[in-house]
Amino acid sequence: MNLFLGRVDGPSVGFVRPHELEIVPWPETQNGDMLNGTVAATIRYIAAAGPVVRLELLRDDNGSSLDVEISRERFRDAALRVGDKVGVTPRNLRVFGKD
Repeated sequence: MNLFLGRVDGPSVGFVRPHELEIVPWPETQNGDMLNGTVAATIRYIAAAGPVVRLELLRDDNGSSLDVEISRERFRDAALRVGDKVGVTPRNLRVFGKD
């Protein structure tokens, strides 16, 4: 489970499963800023096992880790490598109030 902190009518926390994160190459012009819910991150580790590739990312904004799972086909098409900067967008974020 990945954790996102924010504010939605007060302090809140969001959770998203690794397979519910979408990753795309990060455009250099964004300078690490969050854009339309997308967070900049850098790939730290890649583990390919069967049809799934697991990626460990380091968020640029707060230094926390994100775990992402993508298909081997998606991984091959994107030609991702350790050290690449990517944009991460949650597809199914579950948000809860902190209180």
